[in-house]
Amino acid sequence: MPSADRILTARYTLAVNANVQPNGVKDLPQILRANSLTLTGSIDARDFRFIRDNMNKLVTLDLSGVSIAAYQGADGTLTGEHEYAANKVPAYAFRKAASGLSMTFSELKLPTTTVAIGEYALYNCSNVAGTLSIPASLDAFAISGMGSLSGVEFNGNVSAGGYIGDYAMQNVPLPEIFRLPASVETIGKHAFDGTAVDSVIMPGVKNIGNNAFTGTNVTSVSMPVVESIGDSAFMGTLLGDFLYFPQSLKKIGCHAFAGLEIESLMLPDTMEYIGAYAFAGCTALDYSYSTRFDAQNMLYIPEGIDTLAEGVFTDCAFNGGLKLPASLRRIVSSYEIPAFRGSSFNGDLNMENCTDIGAYAFAEAGFTGGKLYLAKGTKTIAEAVFSDCNFTGKLELSEGFEALEAAAFMNNIMLDTLILPASLDTLGFRAFYGCTGLRYIVNLASIPQMIAKDQNAGIYYDGWFGWSGDWNVAEEDLKQYPYYLNESQVFGEIPKQFKYLDLNPSDICKLIVPSGSVAAYQDAPAWGYWTMKYVEPLNITHDYQIALDAFDSIAGGGYYLSYKANNSLYGSIISTAKNYYLHEGCVTLTAISAGSIAFKNWTDRSGNILGTESTLTIIL
Repeated sequence: MPSADRILTARYTLAVNANVQPNGVKDLPQILRANSLTLTGSIDARDFRFIRDNMNKLVTLDLSGVSIAAYQGADGTLTGEHEYAANKVPAYAFRKAASGLSMTFSELKLPTTTVAIGEYALYNCSNVAGTLSIPASLDAFAISGMGSLSGVEFNGNVSAGGYIGDYAMQNVPLPEIFRLPASVETIGKHAFDGTAVDSVIMPGVKNIGNNAFTGTNVTSVSMPVVESIGDSAFMGTLLGDFLYFPQSLKKIGCHAFAGLEIESLMLPDTMEYIGAYAFAGCTALDYSYSTRFDAQNMLYIPEGIDTLAEGVFTDCAFNGGLKLPASLRRIVSSYEIPAFRGSSFNGDLNMENCTDIGAYAFAEAGFTGGKLYLAKGTKTIAEAVFSDCNFTGKLELSEGFEALEAAAFMNNIMLDTLILPASLDTLGFRAFYGCTGLRYIVNLASIPQMIAKDQNAGIYYDGWFGWSGDWNVAEEDLKQYPYYLNESQVFGEIPKQFKYLDLNPSDICKLIVPSGSVAAYQDAPAWGYWTMKYVEPLNITHDYQIALDAFDSIAGGGYYLSYKANNSLYGSIISTAKNYYLHEGCVTLTAISAGSIAFKNWTDRSGNILGTESTLTIIL
């Protein structure tokens, strides 16, 4: 019985080595049968097109000995009339745009004189192995998808202005420690998607594009001259510990470092913009450094930032002070995304020049143990901006202030004095709900403000201090809640045991109003909860005094001068010099009134009038 037929396949290697001139590859003998091609001389975009479209058997391509000539015409690698630069691998050199297929050769050497690689030139040439020598200028998708490479090395042909284009190195096997040449100044969006880079060194990079390192395992980065970092540039990486930004940095994009395990950072004062959610969700981030201040345990917003975008520091863990720059004018915040949610600030908060503060900005920031200084020109406090903070001492809203929205200062239990200006028109629902530490309320408005209507609303006394417990309270426990004993409460009838205690809300907090407006306040909703005998009339045109102590001789023949306002609630004094003065000197004192309180006069310790103008000059 005859044996079965066998199919024999002949395998051969046809190597073509030739010196060519532009558009000369197509004329080489047996070129269409070649699976190995080594060229010298010069080629242009027409030769790349011929190789790509006709040499599907090619395994090895060595172009290291050729130069790439410029070409302009319709026969290059792109459809239609185009101009192709010299020494640049043309766009789509080894990938057909129409079919989306790339060449399958496994060995490639590019011209040693190459200064750039065009877009999609080597896209998905996934069989090419070994180390590929490339220039420091790569257009979009230039070598993206070359997953069989063992590495890349830069040929040094670009001295300045280099760039890594959009997606240019996507899914390329790069070393864990990857150093870009100093000539690379720009990195495009998604440039390093899917790479295995662990540490990246970018000595000359000025601009980093959106999502440049998204999805990589980068744990450390060096960018000493960077100026701009794009949206989501490092989101999803493994950056942690201390993040230092150089003085050259001006812009950080949205989500740039969101969700990382950063513990501390340094933001330079060269900053001009920080995008929304730039550091949102960095739950380990608890302090920042500044070149302006020695203290570390604070969050410093750089000088130069005029708007703090939505969610920049939301869900971080700052635990210390907050320093806002004089340049800041606006903080974007909302109920859904409070600006500083998750942090626990302490100390004073100086709003500097920031007059536009979004709702809930500090509502979940745990501010405790300091004073609040609002910016001059502030007209409105939005909903719940300072809710659940604990600012201490006096809160004075300056003349020109117009509206407090709902829950603006709710649960600020450490405020003890509140000064409301005559210009205040609106008090929102529960604006001061839970402010149980208040002892003085000075309202300079001659006509009482309307209060938001609701149970426990706005400045209603019971609503001010709040009540969320059970009315069934043991009598011995009631004395800690004396501010619930006003019989006009909106809760309805007062429980019997409350009526037996000789207490009144006005025993806890005094309401001070203009003397001519007492009756109006007594008849006004909410304000009328303070009975007449507990209202302290304030004559806002004749009851402002500043006492000036007499001169006493001191050693050396000089004088000691002391001065004070008759009531610190009503105003303060500015002096042009220190307390100690020599003979023949002079000092000017200026009375600064609170709100709309008018200056009356200056007196000495005996009550003698020294002047009736707010500015007093004393010759010693």
